[in-house]
Amino acid sequence: MLLAIDLASVYWTRKAHRAARVTSLNNSFVGDDFPRHLPLEQPLGPAVLTVEDTVHYKLSGKDSNAEWASLYPPGGGFVHLGPLDRPFAISMYHQMHCLENLKRAVLYPSLSESHIQHLHHCINYVREMILCTPDLTLEPESTRLREAYHIRGIDGLGVSHTCKDWSTVYSAAESNY
Repeated sequence: MLLAIDLASVYWTRKAHRAARVTSLNNSFVGDDFPRHLPLEQPLGPAVLTVEDTVHYKLSGKDSNAEWASLYPPGGGFVHLGPLDRPFAISMYHQMHCLENLKRAVLYPSLSESHIQHLHHCINYVREMILCTPDLTLEPESTRLREAYHIRGIDGLGVSHTCKDWSTVYSAAESNY
């Protein structure tokens, strides 16, 4: 009984917090009347990401699925906003979902027609999102590729990129699911 009361208290407290925040946005969340971006209490700060070969986030292996799953907040990147708790997907997590579908297609190339159509959507979606937010960081030719494989190319390793701090998005998604 106490657990039920505690859970109800958490639910209504979260609902009241979300409703108060949504009211200040002047959106009804009905039809097309919703903000175009996830409302955050503070803007996303910068974060530096240096590209590296990592033992994490492999295509497959013992910890692969758990590591990929750790990128998602509870709810998988969906949030519920407004007085009616309307569901929305956060684009960043839609992009991650599509990247995971590409990963699965590499691992399991025998796909059904519906999976191929979904994969087609994902390839186009990721392409469009890359074009939507172009990263203008310059990446020099890779000495590693030249020395190890005698080829000219770019691997991006060691190059630092200035990104947006996605941990803020994770926290906002977690608190609004």
